[in-house]
Amino acid sequence: MVYRFKKTLIAMDPAWRTALLEWAAVRLGLAAWAAWIWFQQLMPVTGGYFYYTVAPLLDGWQGALLGMWQRWDSIHYQAIAENFYSADYLSAFFPAYPLLGRFLSGISGLSPLAALLILSNLAVLFSLVLLHRITLDLFGEKAAGRSLLSMLLFPTAFFLFGAYPQSLSLLWMLLAYDQARRGHWLIVGLTGLIAGMTHGTVVPMAAMLAVQAFETLRGSRFSVRWLALTGVIGMPFLGTALFMAWREAMGFPAFIDVQMLGWDRIVGFPWEPIMALFQGFPGNYMGNWVLFLNTALLVVAGFSVYWAIRHLPLALKVYQVTLFLFLLTTRSTFDPLLSFDRFILVMFPLFIFLGAVRRGKIGNMVYFSVSVLLSMGVSAMYFMWKWIG
Repeated sequence: MVYRFKKTLIAMDPAWRTALLEWAAVRLGLAAWAAWIWFQQLMPVTGGYFYYTVAPLLDGWQGALLGMWQRWDSIHYQAIAENFYSADYLSAFFPAYPLLGRFLSGISGLSPLAALLILSNLAVLFSLVLLHRITLDLFGEKAAGRSLLSMLLFPTAFFLFGAYPQSLSLLWMLLAYDQARRGHWLIVGLTGLIAGMTHGTVVPMAAMLAVQAFETLRGSRFSVRWLALTGVIGMPFLGTALFMAWREAMGFPAFIDVQMLGWDRIVGFPWEPIMALFQGFPGNYMGNWVLFLNTALLVVAGFSVYWAIRHLPLALKVYQVTLFLFLLTTRSTFDPLLSFDRFILVMFPLFIFLGAVRRGKIGNMVYFSVSVLLSMGVSAMYFMWKWIG
């Protein structure tokens, strides 16, 4: 049996083999870590307000394996999967992820929460395969393997495994780029449309597709194909527009108003969060380790933008720059980098950067040791109901 399993692994495509092994290791590690925290009774919240209308899972292994993922916004996605958009504040959340979970739950008999978690975990696995293939083509096998570990051991990567849409958004980004460079534009268009209904952070995907389409059409005469590819570029906007139009038809409050009332989110220029950090220094950082984490990740993301401009294909350069700026256009009145550590997970060139940079054997050991410790620490805070992002 062991020999047959090993033989099967060897025969697998390298991208699938690497992705599957690393995904399984981290998935099992997170499950064991969450269960240990659960059985040590380190979770302070046992019900009530934090769960809104969702029934908390607080008993035995069900609580350890599923209930530990009922945290913050994941509760709202579960509520939509269970009872659709039953309250105004839920209309702040894009529909593709919770409704796919609702569909999977309906055809499988699984609970909505279990269905959402399965969707997220499968999206992570497929994202790893695509990330490996893209990085392999650009920088070789060693960089591809390191990029996967960099993604899985990123301090906030546990969000990708939870009941959040970031893993699905990441998958659409990677799939769109991979298929666009192969010339499969019908798949790109469908992916862009669904992506536009998954999360707001997919908007910069349109810039990436525009560059890829321009490179595809460069030198060719104006034709129907030009019009078709122009339409494909707009698909992420169309997906988002359809959701916004549906919200208005259903009589929900304006999207910006819901964001402001529920989360104090405002829209502005990308330099405003940076200015707010300087203006609030050092007072805002006193006792606020999440802001410190977000600031550190902002610096890392900034380095990755500089590196992307120098080393990546034009489409990925544009995507990295556009997404970096886009993530800084929304902020909270009380936290200039609110949820930056979660939204940054769709920035897949960042993981290519972390995988491609050479650190040497000792450097790699130190980097991945620190990554494991950070991942454990930050995920523990999340499981214990501390706000992360």
